[in-house]
Amino acid sequence: MQKNLRFDDDMLIKLNELKEKLSIKIDSELIKKAIECLSNADNVVKAEKYDELQRQYQMLLVRLGELQGELNVYKQQAIPQTPNKRWWQFWKK
Repeated sequence: MQKNLRFDDDMLIKLNELKEKLSIKIDSELIKKAIECLSNADNVVKAEKYDELQRQYQMLLVRLGELQGELNVYKQQAIPQTPNKRWWQFWKK
Protein backbone atom coordinates (compact mmCIF):
# COMPACT_ATOMS: atom_id res chain seq x y z
CA MET A 1 0.00 0.00 0.00
CA GLN A 2 0.96 3.65 -0.20
CA LYS A 3 3.35 4.83 2.47
CA ASN A 4 1.22 7.85 3.37
CA LEU A 5 -2.02 5.90 3.70
CA ARG A 6 -2.72 4.15 6.95
CA PHE A 7 -5.42 1.49 7.06
CA ASP A 8 -6.50 -0.82 9.82
CA ASP A 9 -6.58 -4.59 9.28
CA ASP A 10 -10.29 -4.70 8.38
CA MET A 11 -9.83 -2.05 5.71
CA LEU A 12 -6.85 -3.89 4.22
CA ILE A 13 -8.89 -7.09 4.02
CA LYS A 14 -11.74 -5.26 2.27
CA LEU A 15 -9.36 -3.59 -0.16
CA ASN A 16 -7.73 -6.92 -1.01
CA GLU A 17 -11.15 -8.50 -1.57
CA LEU A 18 -12.11 -5.62 -3.83
CA LYS A 19 -8.85 -5.98 -5.78
CA GLU A 20 -9.56 -9.67 -6.30
CA LYS A 21 -13.15 -8.99 -7.33
CA LEU A 22 -12.09 -6.36 -9.89
CA SER A 23 -9.01 -8.36 -11.00
CA ILE A 24 -6.66 -5.54 -10.11
CA LYS A 25 -3.03 -6.28 -9.28
CA ILE A 26 -1.69 -2.81 -8.48
CA ASP A 27 -2.93 -0.68 -5.59
CA SER A 28 -2.74 2.51 -7.64
CA GLU A 29 -5.19 1.00 -10.15
CA LEU A 30 -7.64 0.47 -7.29
CA ILE A 31 -7.23 4.10 -6.22
CA LYS A 32 -7.80 5.26 -9.82
CA LYS A 33 -11.02 3.20 -9.99
CA ALA A 34 -12.20 4.70 -6.70
CA ILE A 35 -11.51 8.22 -7.97
CA GLU A 36 -13.41 7.48 -11.20
CA CYS A 37 -16.37 6.21 -9.20
CA LEU A 38 -16.37 9.32 -7.03
CA SER A 39 -16.25 11.64 -10.02
CA ASN A 40 -19.12 9.72 -11.67
CA ALA A 41 -21.11 10.03 -8.45
CA ASP A 42 -20.57 13.80 -8.59
CA ASN A 43 -21.98 13.82 -12.14
CA VAL A 44 -25.03 11.90 -10.95
CA VAL A 45 -25.63 14.49 -8.24
CA LYS A 46 -25.31 17.26 -10.83
CA ALA A 47 -27.82 15.49 -13.09
CA GLU A 48 -30.29 15.13 -10.20
CA LYS A 49 -29.88 18.82 -9.36
CA TYR A 50 -30.44 19.69 -13.03
CA ASP A 51 -33.65 17.63 -13.09
CA GLU A 52 -34.90 19.38 -9.95
CA LEU A 53 -34.15 22.80 -11.45
CA GLN A 54 -35.95 21.79 -14.67
CA ARG A 55 -39.07 20.84 -12.67
CA GLN A 56 -38.97 24.14 -10.82
CA TYR A 57 -38.55 26.01 -14.10
CA GLN A 58 -41.56 24.23 -15.63
CA MET A 59 -43.69 25.03 -12.56
CA LEU A 60 -42.64 28.69 -12.80
CA LEU A 61 -43.62 28.76 -16.47
CA VAL A 62 -47.05 27.38 -15.58
CA ARG A 63 -47.46 29.99 -12.84
CA LEU A 64 -46.37 32.73 -15.25
CA GLY A 65 -49.05 31.60 -17.70
CA GLU A 66 -51.67 31.71 -14.95
CA LEU A 67 -50.64 35.25 -13.99
CA GLN A 68 -50.73 36.39 -17.62
CA GLY A 69 -54.24 34.97 -17.92
CA GLU A 70 -55.35 36.86 -14.82
CA LEU A 71 -53.78 40.04 -16.16
CA ASN A 72 -55.71 39.67 -19.43
CA VAL A 73 -58.96 39.26 -17.50
CA TYR A 74 -58.27 42.42 -15.47
CA LYS A 75 -57.30 44.34 -18.61
CA GLN A 76 -60.56 43.34 -20.28
CA GLN A 77 -62.51 44.50 -17.23
CA ALA A 78 -60.61 47.80 -17.01
CA ILE A 79 -60.82 48.83 -20.66
CA PRO A 80 -64.30 50.12 -21.52
CA GLN A 81 -65.99 48.29 -24.36
CA THR A 82 -67.32 50.43 -27.23
CA PRO A 83 -69.07 48.07 -29.63
CA ASN A 84 -70.63 50.77 -31.88
CA LYS A 85 -67.38 52.45 -32.91
CA ARG A 86 -65.40 51.41 -35.94
CA TRP A 87 -61.65 50.96 -35.77
CA TRP A 88 -60.99 54.32 -37.43
CA GLN A 89 -63.19 56.12 -34.90
CA PHE A 90 -60.98 55.37 -31.90
CA TRP A 91 -60.16 59.08 -31.36
CA LYS A 92 -63.80 60.04 -31.06
CA LYS A 93 -65.47 59.93 -27.70
